[in-house]
Amino acid sequence: MTGRLFAVVGPSGAGKDTLIALARQRLPLHVVRRVITRPEEAGGEPFEGVTEAEFARRREAGDFALQWEAHGLCYGIPAAELSALDAGRDVLFNGSRGALPLAEARFPAGGDPRHRADIGAGGAAGGARPRDPR
Repeated sequence: MTGRLFAVVGPSGAGKDTLIALARQRLPLHVVRRVITRPEEAGGEPFEGVTEAEFARRREAGDFALQWEAHGLCYGIPAAELSALDAGRDVLFNGSRGALPLAEARFPAGGDPRHRADIGAGGAAGGARPRDPR
């Protein structure tokens, strides 16, 4: 059985971390711990902080199922974090709108595209809106 892969994307301050925290509490899914080139002391979401050199080494070794750059940082989704999909569990990750085409190409979802939502600058409560399927 294969689980489903979900990405939460939106601009900084839109409420992604809040949505992910609620999903973690209420749904039987695995939330990915990203690898980011910033110190773990920076706070925010639980993540693995690495140096740029370590990130590059892991990227070259093929450790990431997805990786992207944004805001001067490198972000990676470790392939090992997606093993829950093979066990039939749903997986959720904090992604990037710019990386969605790559994610959709690597993990085609099928289904109805109207089930996607884009979180706008209005935040999770006021800015979530269906994505136009056209």
